[in-house]
Amino acid sequence: MLKERAKAAKTKQEKDNLSIYFMDAYNSLGEYEKAIQYARQGLAAKIRVIGMEGHLYDVIFSAMQKLGKSRQEQLDLLDEAIAHHPEEACFIMEKGYVLWQAKDYLAAEKYLRRGLAMRQEFEAKLAQGQLLTDSSLRLLPYVYHALGDISYKRGDKAKAADLFFQGLQVHKYTGDLLAGLYNCLCDGDTIEVIQIFSSLYDRKKDAGFVLSSLSGRAPKALLLYYASAINTEKNLLEKYFLSERYDAAAVLAAARIQNISRLLISRQIEDSILGEEHKESSVNYRQNVLPVILGNRFLPMLDLKPHLDSLEGRSVQRTLSRKHISPKDGQYVIMK
Repeated sequence: MLKERAKAAKTKQEKDNLSIYFMDAYNSLGEYEKAIQYARQGLAAKIRVIGMEGHLYDVIFSAMQKLGKSRQEQLDLLDEAIAHHPEEACFIMEKGYVLWQAKDYLAAEKYLRRGLAMRQEFEAKLAQGQLLTDSSLRLLPYVYHALGDISYKRGDKAKAADLFFQGLQVHKYTGDLLAGLYNCLCDGDTIEVIQIFSSLYDRKKDAGFVLSSLSGRAPKALLLYYASAINTEKNLLEKYFLSERYDAAAVLAAARIQNISRLLISRQIEDSILGEEHKESSVNYRQNVLPVILGNRFLPMLDLKPHLDSLEGRSVQRTLSRKHISPKDGQYVIMK
């Protein structure tokens, strides 16, 4: 439809007015070079999006990141955006974050703090009832994480912890912020750490997020505190490991692997009987369902292609032979 409208457009102005629609369309399709091309066309024609004045530059910057453009190219684009939209905190924040990625910490801190100050002014205007488009809220977790990291690298753990905590108050489900906060607190007492986390997270509702963010980083006592709040069979194996009950973990893992081995052999039989179409669903089952059942941590313990000469395989073969089904080249086929 857009192409038809472009063909129908007679003047340059009419064609330029369509540029932002083409920009958004190609951006959503993942054709980022074309998205940049049409965004540039819109900028050259001085097209404005009411209420989203920096939208064209925002699309160009996002597309450049996805295309893997160099940091210098990104910084040049952000300088251009800041020059045209000095009131937009988002471009100041994004420049600070790119500088942080480039490890230019002094310059990064300057822009990140400037962006936060502009954000505070923006929030004051919102509190007064002004109708404004919020383009910087989404960036706050990144800003606080970068500033916290800079303070942590300087050895100021108290300041870093405060910044990470402020970021979590904005968006508490940001794993990098939680990990950063824990790094600042890990030298303290585990109970104190749990008390601080409890001001942000519900032990049962948020246990999965806390465990995924701190696994391999926090001590077993802290992880077990949250793991014990999840009452599922899958989580039981993790609880045994964290509480160092390795004998119980071994028994449970062995039983689970034995059950899944039976399931896999059953799937092999179904593959042979039902044909290629069923095999596709079987592959999907092995790739997607088994990790959920067993857990990614323990999946390597399972041979996804059970050997026919295994104890389980031989038992199944005897059963199959009575049903006139025989293994051939690693698959089960019906005997003629």
